[in-house]
Amino acid sequence: MKQQDDEAIRKFWGRYLNYLKTQGIKPRQLPWYRLRARQYLEAFDIPLRQHDGTQVRSWHKRLCGQAGLADWQVIQAIDAVEQLFRFAHSRVASELDWEALKDGARRLPLEHPTLARKEAPLPDNLPEWKQRLIREIRRRGYSWRTEESYRRWLERLCRHAGSDSPDSLGANDVRAFLEALVVRRNVSANTQNQALNACAFYFNHILERPLELGPFAYAKRPKKLPVVLTVDEVSRLFVSADAI
Repeated sequence: MKQQDDEAIRKFWGRYLNYLKTQGIKPRQLPWYRLRARQYLEAFDIPLRQHDGTQVRSWHKRLCGQAGLADWQVIQAIDAVEQLFRFAHSRVASELDWEALKDGARRLPLEHPTLARKEAPLPDNLPEWKQRLIREIRRRGYSWRTEESYRRWLERLCRHAGSDSPDSLGANDVRAFLEALVVRRNVSANTQNQALNACAFYFNHILERPLELGPFAYAKRPKKLPVVLTVDEVSRLFVSADAI
């Protein structure tokens, strides 16, 4: 029985590594991605299918507080776990704002220009809904990049729905917007996910109305040609993977 379990585990991680290759993860990074994903799973005594944002946020908090890890290592670990949920077709992959989690791993000083500082003045004549959005983003310490991205996506949502504010919109409006990005604009999966993250953030944290979208048209991730390795490179990769 144990032998069968070990074989199933080995095949699972083999499929995960193959999935990472299709996402463009470099061969030398594969063993580290597997290590970080395994460490995440070992932190919780429940099956992966039962995980939700609670487990990820708890793990993220511990990860960011772990001594000895550089920022890039923390970000790599977050990406490894995000890819794990995408590989498993878990709803957690689309429900969590992974870019915000990665922003939270960048331990920059408050005076750094990429941080959305709390004391930075808001633009003049800003609509109330944008003021609430920006204040919440800055309260959480997200980057300027995230602030600008979320604001622009919500502006596009409003234009698509013919509304002056997302406050009056609902899940049907968001679903129609996300599907229009795919059907009319043919955007990538990453772009559609950025729009979803912005909408989910506003509804969850500003309006406190969790976004229940149900099924909708997802953008397809492009298939990437596999990286062709030499025999020697393949051998070194397997040796490294077995050492983890």
